[in-house]
Amino acid sequence: MSAAPAVSRPSTRSLADIPPLPATLGPIVRAAADPETTPGQLGDLCGRDPTVAARVLRLANSAAYAPPSPVGSVNKAVSMLGARALSNLALSLAVVDMLPAGEAGERFPSRAFLTHSLRQATIARLLAARRPGAVQPSDAFTAGLCLDIGFLAFRHADAAEAVRAWEAWRRYTPEIAHAWEVERFGTAHDEVGAEMLEAWGIPSKLVEAVRLHHSAHVASGPPMARIAAVSAAIADVLEADERGPALRRAIAVMGAAGLDAEGLAEILPRVGPEVDELAQVFQLEVDSDVRWEAILREASLGLARLNLSYEDLVRQLESALAEQARLAEQLARANLRLATLAVMDPLTGLANRRRLDEALAGRPKGASPPRHVMVLDVDHFKRVNDRYGHDVGDGVLKTVARALESVVPEGCLLARHGGEEFAVVAFDTRLDVPALAERCRAAVEGAAYEDASGPVRVTLSVGVASWNPAFPMQGEALMRRADQALYEAKRQGRNRVKVARN
Repeated sequence: MSAAPAVSRPSTRSLADIPPLPATLGPIVRAAADPETTPGQLGDLCGRDPTVAARVLRLANSAAYAPPSPVGSVNKAVSMLGARALSNLALSLAVVDMLPAGEAGERFPSRAFLTHSLRQATIARLLAARRPGAVQPSDAFTAGLCLDIGFLAFRHADAAEAVRAWEAWRRYTPEIAHAWEVERFGTAHDEVGAEMLEAWGIPSKLVEAVRLHHSAHVASGPPMARIAAVSAAIADVLEADERGPALRRAIAVMGAAGLDAEGLAEILPRVGPEVDELAQVFQLEVDSDVRWEAILREASLGLARLNLSYEDLVRQLESALAEQARLAEQLARANLRLATLAVMDPLTGLANRRRLDEALAGRPKGASPPRHVMVLDVDHFKRVNDRYGHDVGDGVLKTVARALESVVPEGCLLARHGGEEFAVVAFDTRLDVPALAERCRAAVEGAAYEDASGPVRVTLSVGVASWNPAFPMQGEALMRRADQALYEAKRQGRNRVKVARN
């Protein structure tokens, strides 16, 4: 596969605005999912729009549903197929209707999207038909058709980026394409597709098949999710720029689902003709079919060469999952470290100015508002730097930080404000902050930085400001009041605490 593309980092787009079901088909999908809806009501809903009725009948008579005898009326379709199949049928038509047409369709690869989706749907239906009882073929068909519906949500948010996301799955490995989607949209097409179906009230088994069809854990997932994963993997082979890696992935997924070369040989020759038939049912054009025989030969050779028995594959998957878990843990630790560094002063290890400003502003949202602020300044610190040098000055600041940490209680924020100035933000109105300020002053006075020439001692001046319900102030205003009190402590001789009057 190609290397990952260089990506910019736009602000994460919101996909909260889920595209709605088409107006003509949404009521049918919702009604069919409602156990209180009668067959007669369903038939009436389908028959209200002659165009919808005609499309329902065409699809009901197609290979996707394979009725035992021709279906000549909407009511017969309802009674013969059942509510669940009719819901699947209407949802399938809805997915097709959501594809952009005209000028918008030229900007989005509608034809390639439809071809890929119909291939997935057909493969899924044929897989389900080989194993009667586990998954209804019509359910599998609908799941396969909906696997990539998340790209339509991407298009709803940003048409140009949606096209790039679609192309990424053709050019890169699934891991890179998935990361590319998250980079652009803040989510992946499988997750947002599942959210769309949930919002539409689609049954959970179909939702989970869409959510899990690219998951590393699909081997232990429900039957419909495994069928969806295999159908997606096989269909991906056809559009991949480099077929070899895509085929190896498909073989691995096939092995997890228990599909051998014989089963593949039974399914593949039927996919092209059924896709062509379905394209006529939907009255849309699809891309020309590929030579399935060549793919089948490659797959058979690959299965034989790799000797992927189910037990071998399970061991490989378990090893891969363990490695994935290890890497995920490393990534989580690295992300935590990065998050900590973003709000930590590198010299003292205390919170930095950014974190202090957030606390004063009551961020993140929902955080407790500041009720007390102390500003603490090292007295005559310039003399330390001038006499001993900046390395000793840095050591003194670290000593001050450790002394303050020893007395500032949990629940308070201790930060380096900048230079030789520190700050404490407290959120509990019951805290005796003047007493705490005095403990901070005494702790620093009693500490010493051990230099080669002897101990270096400094003192601390402290300004304190507290919130008063009679004269409420925000965090920044408390900080200014504490600064004024600090100035007064300096003016009165330093090494003392001064409390601002409310």
